Amino acid sequence: MTLEIEPEDVWTLRIKTDAHISLKELGPALTCIDRVLAIDPNNYLFLEKKGKILLSLGFFSDAAAALKQAINGGRTSADLYTQYGDALRGQIYPRYGLISHQDLQNIRDLKWRVNNVFLDIWPFPDLTPEKIQILGEAMDWYDRSATLTIEGAPLWNRKGIVASILRDFDSGSGLF
Repeated sequence: MTLEIEPEDVWTLRIKTDAHISLKELGPALTCIDRVLAIDPNNYLFLEKKGKILLSLGFFSDAAAALKQAINGGRTSADLYTQYGDALRGQIYPRYGLISHQDLQNIRDLKWRVNNVFLDIWPFPDLTPEKIQILGEAMDWYDRSATLTIEGAPLWNRKGIVASILRDFDSGSGLF
């Protein structure tokens, strides 16, 4: 017989969320996070967790929205700013493996997903003014992140990718 506890308090849900994340059970973790946000829609820590999980799953628009809410709520860290920049960039040019159609239909059942990072940055997306603006915003968030950390190499790499997507090859090659 299995006893399953369905807590209704934020503290217990926080522990349950962290347990699911540590077991890489991202679907159940998102379910717990959604329950916390139903109780406390301004819980910026959980908005940040939700954004990071969605980013790791390749849901860039939803991740960007959650991470932006966390930032607007006062959350500040180099990691958060970098991941928000990644979510913005991912909306224009995803570097990760694609989510299957089945996964898109039932994200809450996902237990584990591994993203494949591709270093090849071609082919380029069709750059519209809106996409250029989003990529510029991603670059700005990488710059903000750089002011909060001394570990600049990953940020330079990300900025190089964005510069290359924008076809600024001289700047891009200097950033890698």
